Amino acid sequence: MNHIFHLPVEILIGIYQSLSDIDDVLHFARTCRYLNSIFDPVEARLRIFRSVIRNAPQHAYETELYERVQLFGLFSEKFYSASPVQQVAASRARFLAGHANHPEMVRSSNTIPAAAVWEILCRWQGMRLLFDLFCDSCVQESYSVSGFPCLPLDEEDWVALAGEDTLPAPSRSSHAILDEVDAEQKQRSYQRFYKALTAHWTAVEALWLGRAQVYTTSKQCDKSFGLVWTKWTNNPDRPLEEKIDLVEVVDFVWGFLGRKCFPVSSVPAWLEGEREETMQEYLDDNGTVASNWPFFVQRVIQYLRPPQVIELLLSMWKLHDDQNLDRPTYLQRLGFSDVFEGIIEGEDRWVSTDTWFPITVVESDVENGLYYMEDGPSLVAKWDYYRRVMWPSDARTKVLFRNESGQELVERITAKV
Repeated sequence: MNHIFHLPVEILIGIYQSLSDIDDVLHFARTCRYLNSIFDPVEARLRIFRSVIRNAPQHAYETELYERVQLFGLFSEKFYSASPVQQVAASRARFLAGHANHPEMVRSSNTIPAAAVWEILCRWQGMRLLFDLFCDSCVQESYSVSGFPCLPLDEEDWVALAGEDTLPAPSRSSHAILDEVDAEQKQRSYQRFYKALTAHWTAVEALWLGRAQVYTTSKQCDKSFGLVWTKWTNNPDRPLEEKIDLVEVVDFVWGFLGRKCFPVSSVPAWLEGEREETMQEYLDDNGTVASNWPFFVQRVIQYLRPPQVIELLLSMWKLHDDQNLDRPTYLQRLGFSDVFEGIIEGEDRWVSTDTWFPITVVESDVENGLYYMEDGPSLVAKWDYYRRVMWPSDARTKVLFRNESGQELVERITAKV
């Protein structure tokens, strides 16, 4: 390795920049003191990490996500920190207009701000916890036998889901499927998991922004939510294999972990202090605890972001002190207590576009991708059968560890039907 010491610093930095994974950069920097000294200056690190973030496919959604997360944090602090939620149209409109071209907003910028780089690095490392849960033997066992929350369910199905055991704490031992997976494949699987996770996270932020906006007319509101629907269900530039990855990740993070964060018996505590009409909306006096739970949990997971899933799981497992967790305030800070369709200033406030976004709708992106292939309608029908009948045994927990192309996935789906 001595020959590498004779290379100019710029070439060594170029080698760093050619890497396609943040972890590879960190590993390369640890190989020797000299390479670490090249990497160590803050400006060098920023230059290197900016290059990886711009070029690595798993970071395709980072700049948009950074922008949305920053905006949500500022908005939540201003409008969701007091009860009841502030819904003054003029104040909201000024705030959102003032932050539309915030200097930290980076989508149209060629240079990712330093603050964004450090946040992305933290996100890359932090979201690994969710992937570790995905790989954990105890969590995987619970996930594999859990009900199927991403399909249209009848009341009997929801009663069965409500009766499931609480999610056990992770065992810290790997699922058996990883016995056949080497370190390189596991890292590829995390890259895919992370890309799907951030893709849906940006969609969640887009939905929140649609609900937080001020509209002059209901037509403007319809158009805005139409764009949100497109983001959730129709991404023609997204390859089929990435759409399939997204279905699995949404199933696990939102449909399974997110659902498990809200045990049936906890619903009244989450709604404590809410207005009477809100309590009546979620706690029907004529219903049972189990029958009241589905509507609440289906709505609340529309507001969950991955960091909140992690935080709520740690609280549920009592792995950190949650004595100060004010549950109603926690939901309010997510936007749960805000208006559902934005604020419409015009007299006509009837919105024709659906503003209810169950996580099931991500499957529509797969259907739209298949529909425009050869024999598309038949493929959509076969996918529907595969998803309803074959997915739990053939794809759940497994799909992220296979390296199948879109064509190979189509062949798998058709062969199983």
